[in-house]
Amino acid sequence: MIEKAAKYASQDQFRLDDRTLYRPEPSRWTIWADDLFMYVPFILKYSEITDNKALQSDAVHQARMFYKYLFDKEKGLYYHGWNSSTSKHSADNWSRANGWVAWSMSELFLNFPGDKKQYRELLKIHKEHIDGLLKFQHESGLWHQVLDRPDTYLETSGTAMFIIALSRGVNDGWLGEKYRIAAINAWEGIQSRIDADGTIQGICQGTSIGEDVDFYQQRKTLPHDPCGVGAVITAGIEVQKLIKN
Repeated sequence: MIEKAAKYASQDQFRLDDRTLYRPEPSRWTIWADDLFMYVPFILKYSEITDNKALQSDAVHQARMFYKYLFDKEKGLYYHGWNSSTSKHSADNWSRANGWVAWSMSELFLNFPGDKKQYRELLKIHKEHIDGLLKFQHESGLWHQVLDRPDTYLETSGTAMFIIALSRGVNDGWLGEKYRIAAINAWEGIQSRIDADGTIQGICQGTSIGEDVDFYQQRKTLPHDPCGVGAVITAGIEVQKLIKN
């Protein structure tokens, strides 16, 4: 099953001419921020096991290309998607889309497969993103469903993913100490979303790319939705290491 998944991801998945991963929906051909996470952590682990240098290079390439197509330098945030047929971005900076990217980049830096020049390049763009995120952190420690829109609800899964990136960055030394407080405050916000029986509240349901803010604001939050449970558990593990350190 692992071999089949690796073959599909590395050889059969749709790609632009520059090898950037894309999907044929919601319109041809669209780059989704989500897909950096769907590809990079898996393919990095697979390439480590098989010692496949080409796949390691492809993971670095995808991180660079997703930044090129999706990053809004003015806000310091990623758009949810980019349509190659219109050369237009999606409407908004959805929280979990940014979370997928931040988590992916933390996976990349844990076992960086490239050279020092590539490392410095990607660390620079990762810090741009992290600094952009911190500009929009709510006083509760959480982030909004649409990051730069305080009129949208506070959402759990994106916040958990940002905690992972922040905590790993401080623990492993690619982010400075000033990011520690943001991670701990975010975890306190997450704790307020966990019921006594362990049920996690406030996770946005599975979401396509929307055309406006209302689309994201109207997405339901479902108790213990699988789109965010794993992120919250991982965030708890990483922030515990942060506190112990």
